[in-house]
Amino acid sequence: LLMLSIQVIQAILKDARMREQAHLIQGEVIRLMEDVARVDERVRRLQTHFGQAAKDIDDILVSTSKVTKRGQKIEALEFAEGETEAPRPAKAEGGARVADSKTGQLRLRVVEDGE
Repeated sequence: LLMLSIQVIQAILKDARMREQAHLIQGEVIRLMEDVARVDERVRRLQTHFGQAAKDIDDILVSTSKVTKRGQKIEALEFAEGETEAPRPAKAEGGARVADSKTGQLRLRVVEDGE
């Protein structure tokens, strides 16, 4: 019976100490929740930045794809012209300039506003 009353008294004292410390625990929990809210806000901002970066990358890929397709069309035109025309000398007649390229020769003609 004595042991039982000692255990009851210890439990009551422990409970009293817990109640005294409850406000400290609640304060720590409040600060912890503020930290979690701050982390959540930062993660959401980071997600927005990643989303914008992904959109920018998609836009860049669209642009490079268009540039590549245009380059392929131009290259195809150069091959078609190079196969049907005979090689030209470095200087051509009529104010046109000829430039060498890796696919053959390009014929450039300077056009004035009046023409």
